[in-house]
Amino acid sequence: MVAVLSGRPAGFLGEHLGHPTGVRLVGLYGLEEVGSVAGPTVEAAEVERWAPLMAALAARAAREVPQGVSIEEKGLGFTLHYREAPERGPWVEAYAAQTADRDGVVVQRGRMAVELRPGIDVDKGSVARALAGRCQAACCFGDDLGDLATFKAMDDLARQGRHVARVAVRDEATPRSLLASADLVVEGPAGALEVLRALARA
Repeated sequence: MVAVLSGRPAGFLGEHLGHPTGVRLVGLYGLEEVGSVAGPTVEAAEVERWAPLMAALAARAAREVPQGVSIEEKGLGFTLHYREAPERGPWVEAYAAQTADRDGVVVQRGRMAVELRPGIDVDKGSVARALAGRCQAACCFGDDLGDLATFKAMDDLARQGRHVARVAVRDEATPRSLLASADLVVEGPAGALEVLRALARA
C-alpha cells in the first residue's frame, strides 16, 4: 500500500498527482483525503464543525499580519510564512500561540512558517499508524518538521516487531532534528525517487 501524507490540501494533491491506482492521497496532515469528505482517522462531522472558525481565523490573520508575512489559506487551516521577513518570526510564533490558547487550534511549525489547523487529534503520525497497522514493513519519507510525527510512528511500529525505514530528504532548509531521526538521508527529490525505484524493483 502506498500513501502520500501531506500538509497540502487534498484538492492540491488530486490536482497535481491525479488519482494513481492504489495510492491514497491524504492532505492537511490527515484531515482530508482525496475521494473522501474527511481523513482516514477523522469523522466528517468533526471537520465540518471546525470549518467556520478556521475561515474566520484566516480572515482575521489576513487583517492583522505585518508586512513581510504572507498567508497561505488551505480551507481547513492556514499557514503564516515569514521566509521573506525572518525578523517577523517572533511575531508569528506569538500570534500562533495566542490563537491556539484562545481558540484551541493546533500549531504546526515548519520551515520559516507556522500553520494553524483545527484542534483535532490527528497528524501524519496517527495516519501512518492507521494505514500501516496491518503491514509487516513500512517506509516513510520526510523533509520538514511535520514529518517527525511520521518518523515517531515508525518507531512505534518497530517496537511491535515491524520492519521500518525512515528516509529524510535533505535540502538547504531541512531541519536537523529530522535528519538526526532518519535511518537514511538522501539528497533532494531526485534522491528520494531513486530509493522509490529501488523499492519498486525489490
